[in-house]
Amino acid sequence: EPPSGASTVSGIAGTSTTLSGLTQGTVYYIWVAAVSSDVQGPYSARVLQTTFEVSDASAPINVTASPLSGQVDIRVSWTAPTLPTGLPITGYSIQYKIRNTPDSTYETVTVEDGITQKDITGLESSTQYRIRVATITGLGTGPYCFPTGLPITGYSIQYKIRGMSDSTYLNVTVGAGTTQRD
Repeated sequence: EPPSGASTVSGIAGTSTTLSGLTQGTVYYIWVAAVSSDVQGPYSARVLQTTFEVSDASAPINVTASPLSGQVDIRVSWTAPTLPTGLPITGYSIQYKIRNTPDSTYETVTVEDGITQKDITGLESSTQYRIRVATITGLGTGPYCFPTGLPITGYSIQYKIRGMSDSTYLNVTVGAGTTQRD
């Protein structure tokens, strides 16, 4: 027999039901009793059941980033993940930062479920960015996924030779198999 103060579910038609609102990773004791015409039968033996630990959502798949407007703005696109937990997606988190800066400098933009692309605008010209996308569910933000498909056209390196004045720099541009110095 259940202890006093135990939760009771009534009004069930049939021989099965889903108990909702339970806490993940928690042990529950369950007793069942038949009810007919306001007469309740004896309780079953106690059944021990532990709810599953539900993990965050899977990362989005097919994440790409493509330059827009002369390669200053970027369009980030993705495909919704398959969620092993079956949790509904509530949105996506898109983060971006200047490459080689601390993770604490990520800017975050969120979009609702059903949106699978976002244009990131107002970026600095000639600056490399790191972009990542994550799925959001009722449990929070899942793991981030980094895009593929952003073409790397080359790198521009500027450095100063030690001992020279601050206005003396050497610029090297590497791209498409060529090296150019000015």
